[in-house]
Parts: sequence; structure tokens; C-alpha cells
Amino acid sequence: MPKNFKPKQGSGDTGLTDIITGKKIRKTDARIKAIADIDELTCLLGLLKARFKKSSKLKTYIKELEKIQKNLFIVSGIIAGMKCLTEIKTETANLEELTNVLSKKTPKLKNFIIPGKSETEALINLARARARLAEISVWETEKFKAMPGVVSRGYAHQATKSSAVYLNRLSDYLFLLALKSL
Repeated sequence: MPKNFKPKQGSGDTGLTDIITGKKIRKTDARIKAIADIDELTCLLGLLKARFKKSSKLKTYIKELEKIQKNLFIVSGIIAGMKCLTEIKTETANLEELTNVLSKKTPKLKNFIIPGKSETEALINLARARARLAEISVWETEKFKAMPGVVSRGYAHQATKSSAVYLNRLSDYLFLLALKSL
């Protein structure tokens, strides 16, 4: 984000919004929906960080959640047309490693998990569900990225896939974190 960013009041009142590349697009565009879903997920992770500060068992995960929030800004940038594929692929590998470590600490499941065993666990599962919905929204953006002058079709597919894969891995990570919270 530019250092001197300041919202322009009323600039979105016509149903158009600016994306980080400087282009104006309709607020009903699938890319704006995906970015909004990712924004909501980022906020939910902020709520979890505040909750984790009160838990000795979960305090160690605050820095990981903060890193994930920063990565979600990268994913939003990719959706808006910025070229950050290498960075998100690296961060996906890092998230996979965190998930593997957490998985080793989690007992095997014998039944489905119904959220609500604790307020914290339910909130983590809510964030997990938002990650899944954000992933679906990202897949819906693929057709818009292939428009002439934005990015090539091949890059658009790679960008969509890399962003969706990151969100898919995040959903897995949050599922395990919810179990860890119990």
C-alpha cells in the first residue's frame, strides 16, 4: 500500500472502486468480492490474536497469525493484479510446514468436529470457514484476470491457483489450530 494512502470520501459512490494497480472496477466485480472476503478473514484473525493474548496455551500462535494476516494482504494484491507469485508460493510452503508441525501434535480424529466446545475454538472454526469461502471467491476471479491489458491468461491462472492454494492450506492450519485450542 502506498505510504501516503488516504481514502477519498465519495470516490466509490458511483459503484466503482480503485484497485492497487490504479484501475477502476465495479464494486460488484468478483475480484472486489474476493478481496472483501479476505479482508473479513484478516479481521477474524485479528480477533483471534486478541483472544490468544489471554491464553497461555495459544500465545505462541500470535506471531504466526500476524504473519498470515500479512500474507493475506499479498493474496489480496495478487487478486488486484499485482505480481507477487514467488512470495505467496514461498509463504504457502511455510504454512504447509506450520501445518505439518501442528498435525504431529494433534491426536487422530474419530468423529466429525462440531464447533462450540469453547468460544475460542468456535472463533477459530469461524475463521476456517471464512478461509474456505475466500478460497471459493478467489477461484471465481480467474475469468476477470484474463482480460486484455491486465495479465496474461497463463499468469492469471497461476495467480488464481497460488492464491487459492494458500487459502486452502490456511483452512487446514486453522482446523488443526481449533483442535489445539481445546
